[in-house]
Amino acid sequence: MPSSWHQSALHHLHSSLKAYAAWHAPAWHVGSWLSFVGVYLGGPRWVVAPDIMVHAHVGPAMRHHMTLDGDGPPSLVIEVLEAPAWRFEADVAVGKGAFYHAIGVEEYLLFDPGADLLGVHCLGWRWWQGHAHLWQPDGRGRYWSRTLGVGFQPILDPYAVAADPTAGVVLGLLDGAGRPAVLSAERWRLSSREPKRR
Repeated sequence: MPSSWHQSALHHLHSSLKAYAAWHAPAWHVGSWLSFVGVYLGGPRWVVAPDIMVHAHVGPAMRHHMTLDGDGPPSLVIEVLEAPAWRFEADVAVGKGAFYHAIGVEEYLLFDPGADLLGVHCLGWRWWQGHAHLWQPDGRGRYWSRTLGVGFQPILDPYAVAADPTAGVVLGLLDGAGRPAVLSAERWRLSSREPKRR
C-alpha cells in the first residue's frame, strides 16, 4: 500500500497540475492512476496506470481509460517512487521506463520523496533520436519540461509541514517564469464556475 509520503506527494502534484491546466492550459489532460493501454515493441498489450500522466492536446474530459491508438503517447509521465516497485519504474532498458520510451513518451521524471531510493529526489530522462538522455536540472535544481513549458522542483510540503515537521518533500510546480504555480484548493474548486482569465 502507498505510504503517507507517497500519497501526499502524489496529491500535491496532481492537484497543482489540474489547477494549472484549468486556468492556463485547457488542452491538457492530467491523469493520475488512469489506465493507459499500449503495445510494447509490436508485442503484447500493456496496461499501465502512471502516477501522473499529462497529454498536452486531448482536452480535460473525464475518461475511463486512455489508449495509445486513440490518444497518442503522453507528453510527460511522472512516477512517485516507493519500494519495492521503484527499480522496475527506474529501469529504462527493460522496465516501465523502456515501455514509456517505446510508445513515444517524450519526458519521464521519477520523484523520490525521501531521496532514500535514488539517493536524490529526482531523476529523469528525455528521449530523442531513439536514445534516452538524462534530464538535467538547471543550476537551481529545477526540471524544465520542454513539452509543457512548466518546471518541477522538490520543495518542503507548504501545506503540511507547519502542522507536521515530518511531512516531507513534494514536487513543486513552476510556471514558465519560474514562479510557484500552485493554486489553492478553493480556487481550483471555483475555477469550474468562473470564466477563464485571459
